Amino acid sequence: MNIPESRTGTWSSRGAFVWVAVGSCVGMGTMLRFPAQVQSFGAIPFLSAYLLCLLPIAWPILAAEWGLGRWMRGDLVSGFANTATTAGLTRKWRWLGGVMVVTAALVLSYYSVIAGWGMAYLVRAAGGVLNAQPLPALVDNYQQLVSEPERGLAWHTLFMVVTCVVVSRGFRSGVERLAIRVLPASMLVTALLVLVLLFRDAPAPDWRALLAAKTSPLDLELWLTAIREAFITAGLGLGAMMTLGAYLPGEVRLLSTAGIVLGLDVMFGILITLVLFLLGGVSAGTGFELVFVGLPQALPEGLNGVLIGTVVYGLLVVMSLTSAVVLLEVVTRFAMERWRHTRIDAATTSAAVIWALGVASLLSFSGPASLDAEQFSIFDALIIATAQLAAPISALAVCVFAGRMIPSDLRRAVFGESGGYSVWAALLRYPARVGAVVIVLDAIGVFAAIRALWF
Repeated sequence: MNIPESRTGTWSSRGAFVWVAVGSCVGMGTMLRFPAQVQSFGAIPFLSAYLLCLLPIAWPILAAEWGLGRWMRGDLVSGFANTATTAGLTRKWRWLGGVMVVTAALVLSYYSVIAGWGMAYLVRAAGGVLNAQPLPALVDNYQQLVSEPERGLAWHTLFMVVTCVVVSRGFRSGVERLAIRVLPASMLVTALLVLVLLFRDAPAPDWRALLAAKTSPLDLELWLTAIREAFITAGLGLGAMMTLGAYLPGEVRLLSTAGIVLGLDVMFGILITLVLFLLGGVSAGTGFELVFVGLPQALPEGLNGVLIGTVVYGLLVVMSLTSAVVLLEVVTRFAMERWRHTRIDAATTSAAVIWALGVASLLSFSGPASLDAEQFSIFDALIIATAQLAAPISALAVCVFAGRMIPSDLRRAVFGESGGYSVWAALLRYPARVGAVVIVLDAIGVFAAIRALWF
């Protein structure tokens, strides 16, 4: 069996594909989650556990998603149906493609809301209104932004419009051009910012506070967090990587390319963590609190604070946009194939539907806002339904489909002629599948119940 030729073209080069894939992996979560987890567990324990989970678990599944996408050469729903038919399986496997398309749309709907806040803070940082402000003022500014739907709606709309424009231009002229122009520059800027912060006139950073272990190497929560981060880092279960794979040339080596992408993503996460640590903002909180309160509080006074804040929030917006365009590409490609829409019509319609879904998330923040809000909202429900349930279950299904359900000759054809097939097949069959099962069990609360009963 030979890999089918793409009817719509391929990425201009392997290097271009690498940066597009890195842009999909390096999203807002790199700044929201990664530094906070390093702070919680300590850099050495977390990075050790994270890499031990990333290589045998996420690496082969990422290659499997690219291989399946390259074999399908179309939207995910019909692609799974046709591949299942070729493998002698039921066409009901198309449900997996449908789940991925819906998951990508829902994730982008609330992702856009948060990215809109990042755009708002970029403007504030450039205007010099963030640095040298007392903590109560920073908290009040954040609460005003998230609790007033009019402000949030404007930024959410602007971000979705920009995302739609990029995707409407095509996967090469839009998605690829954006990635190869901004991702290498962003990584270089981040590295330079680390050097600037290292050699600035400020008290020496407490490296022991960053590196020291804050938990036992056998801590269950450490390993569950590391597995979750590995899945999220690789963008598994969202259909994004499979959609990118649809434009992948047949001669590209999957395992080595996946290793490069994951390596660059890890490097980006470490650089961002160093930036926040050297600013003194890592210890200021986690998640939204870290980025929208802790980081402004850590900015120095004067022009230096304005420049550093502008660069950091600029990186946040860039990382958000590169991930968002890939998520929108998933839905756009489905609309193009399913309803025979032009790319512009498909991208515009998809963006409009996702924008409307985002309004529901936006309204869940209306009223009195709190950094530690305990009430369950639409926003919380969407995160649980997508990132914590649908994506891990879909990744597990992909692992089983590629590693167990399809016959070995088709599996070898999906992987391609490049070396490393035996390693990939072994990793996909054992550690990757076990890791996927663990993350699904964690998502449905099995380990939380065990901790509650046992400890």
